Amino acid sequence: DDAARAPGAGADADADAWTWDAPWVMGDAPPHRERAAACLMPDGVSVLVHGGLGRDGAVLGDAYVLDTKLWEWHAAPTAVRRSVGKRAGHTLSCLPRAAGGPTIVAFGGRGADFEDVADLVVVDADAFGDRGATPAPTTLPMSMSL
Repeated sequence: DDAARAPGAGADADADAWTWDAPWVMGDAPPHRERAAACLMPDGVSVLVHGGLGRDGAVLGDAYVLDTKLWEWHAAPTAVRRSVGKRAGHTLSCLPRAAGGPTIVAFGGRGADFEDVADLVVVDADAFGDRGATPAPTTLPMSMSL
């Protein structure tokens, strides 16, 4: 269905021809944003995008996943949005675990009121299989090292 497609969420590079091709992307694409954080999920296919600044300058707390095999967007589980909260200019890392879903680590950035956020939030995102669950995040103070 071409009406459900939107150009531009990612690009394929052809290193031999020095060209880029923007694929057609389907699904629930995120609205425009800047200063968002993204990471490649341990499956090597899915890209998680979180937060950033919306067109109106508001700090966003939403999260989306792009399946790069199907080029299809969908909203990330509620657990990710609730646990990490509204942030812009932060970092996001998706780390594999021996069992269950990935561990998502968010660090720093600016919060909902543009305050500096100097914490490290660790979310064991088993909820990627259950979109309604909310795992408890672990917030580590800046003085703690991993």
